[in-house]
Formats: sequence, C-alpha cells, structure tokens
Amino acid sequence: MFKFSKWSLKTKLITMVSMICFLISAGSFLTFKKFADYYKSQVEHKTAELASDMGQRIGAQFYERYGDIQAFAMNPEVKKLNSKVLTSYLDEYVKLYGMYDVILVVDKNGQLVAANSKDTAGNSVNLKELEKSDFSNDPWFKNAWAEQWTEDKTNGFSGTFFEDIHVDPMYQKAFGQTKTGASFSSVIKNEKGEKVGVITNRASNKWIEYEFANLYKQLAAVGKKDAEISLINKEGLLIVEFAPKRHNFKEVFESDLKEKLFKENFFQTHSTSGPLMAQRKDGAERSRPLGEDADDLVAHHFISNSKWISDIGWTVVIHNDYEDSVKEATASINNFYLISAMIAFIAIAISVWFGFLVSKSISKSQKF
Repeated sequence: MFKFSKWSLKTKLITMVSMICFLISAGSFLTFKKFADYYKSQVEHKTAELASDMGQRIGAQFYERYGDIQAFAMNPEVKKLNSKVLTSYLDEYVKLYGMYDVILVVDKNGQLVAANSKDTAGNSVNLKELEKSDFSNDPWFKNAWAEQWTEDKTNGFSGTFFEDIHVDPMYQKAFGQTKTGASFSSVIKNEKGEKVGVITNRASNKWIEYEFANLYKQLAAVGKKDAEISLINKEGLLIVEFAPKRHNFKEVFESDLKEKLFKENFFQTHSTSGPLMAQRKDGAERSRPLGEDADDLVAHHFISNSKWISDIGWTVVIHNDYEDSVKEATASINNFYLISAMIAFIAIAISVWFGFLVSKSISKSQKF
C-alpha cells in the first residue's frame, strides 16, 4: 500500500489538484444533472399540458356540433319538412358553419326530403343518388328516430345521436368519395310535438383537424416539426392523425385505411404508454413504439371535461422523438462534460507544471 508521506512533492501536488478537480466536477455534475432531469420533466409536463389543452379544444368543438343539430331541427321550415325551401336553408347552414359537408332532412320512412346542394368547398352534392337511397336502416336514423341519444345528462348532453368517426358511406353517395367522419343527428318534431323525420349533419373531421393544425403550428414554431398529433378511439385505434413528417412535411391528414386508420392500435404499439392509455390515464413518458429503434416522448390525455361525453372514449396523443424533444437539455449536458473536461485538463496541466517548478526549486536549494 502506497504511503502519501513517501510521495514526491510533485506527485502530491498533481494528486491533490486532480482530487480537487474531481470533487468540484462531481458536485457540479450532480447539481447540473438534477437541473437537466428537472428540465426534461418539465418538457414532459408541458407536452402533457398540450395534450390536455387539445382535449379541451375538442370538447368545445363537440359541444357546438352537438347543439347545432338540435338548433337546425327547430327551424320552422325543417319542422314542416318544406322541401321547396329547405335546400337553400341547408346551403346557408353549410356556408355559415363551415363544418358540415352534408346536411340531410329525411322523413319518418327514411326517405330524403332535402339536402344541401354544395359542400363547404363548393363541390356539388349528388342529390339524385341521395333521393334514391333508403336511410331507414342506417344507425343514425334508427337511433335518432327512437330518441336513443348519445348523452351525459350530468353535463347537460341529451337530444343528439353521435356517430363516432368511421368510413362514412354518406360521402360515397354524395360525392363518390371514400372519406372518414363523424355525424350528429336528431329527431324532427312538428309544432304538435309529433315526430315527423330526422336531420343529420355529416361533419367529416374538420372540427378536429382545425385544432390539430393549429397545435402543430405551435410545435413547429419552437422546432418540433417532427411532432405527430393523433386521436384514438376507446379501442385504441387511430382515427385522426396529423403527422407532416410522414408525408414529406406536407400538411395533410392521414388517409391510409389499409395500415393506419382503424388499424394501428396505440394500446398495443407503445410498450410503456399503451397500457397507461388503455387505463385512461393522463401523462407523458418515454416510450418505444413497436418495431422502432428509438424512444418517443408520448403525451396522452383521455378527454373528459364538461363539454364532452367521456363515454365516447377518445384520447389525444402527442408524440415526438424523445431525444429531439429534450435536445436542449442533452446539448447542455454535453457542453457541461466538455467544459468540465477542459477545465480539469488545464488544472492538471498547471499542477504538473507547477509541481515540476517547485520540485526543481527544492532540489536546487538542497544542493547549497
């Protein structure tokens, strides 16, 4: 075992300086690491807050859409099933609200009374195809006629039947397109309170896409262009997604029905976050997608607020490459390592040089 007292002065100086550098660096590192970990936790927290805020936005949109259809059903001309003027009224609704591509009024037998003639983009609705359709067996008609509402009376929701996002056959009939969307439907009653028909708004996904696009702009503005914003249903299946990175950064919404929409199950494809989402828990954590070689930061919020019906079961998910999400903290840590190493190297070099000088000076003095 080496005895410190037998070491040369030069060795003692170098050792002492090295130990001091190590202790200072270690203390600084532990302090800085706590700061870096706190910063990363704040990134997770803020991303979780964004997911929660998106839930609030979707709730606010849903609240408006839920009430719109009941307001439309109260129109005196709708109550009369006045086919002569209803098309112009419905066209005005489409222009005014900007959310509905098709609005149908059907009688008690599920036969078309009237529909808008153009969608929000000015495309003509195929009225002839709608006129020959029998809607009496469609879920939206049957539930609205039976007054089987999608409701939450605690929060004042009643009187509208909501169809979750699905491949809506109405778009094929009206425009010859395969398109996903939700619908809001309600019963029509005349002035005597008698049921005479059903009115339905086919909302596509505009009311959600508008909010997703705005959030993405916020994320892109702070350098998070790779971020993806997703909406999943109660089974964990993807129903809406805005991920420009997957489309050469074109701002388009996911439309792949073969592998993505209604196919990708987030409960199963995210090792850490999936089970938490399945349990309807909110939060943000590091999670690796199935088949990927890098982790994501995944923030998820089960939508539950006073303007939403939680039984619908939607969850908002914001996900981005984990290292990209915390790159500022990682860069700071790397810089700290570099600066600490440089300081330690310089200090040790100076101690070696100083040790040589001192030992040389002592050696000379001992000769005299």
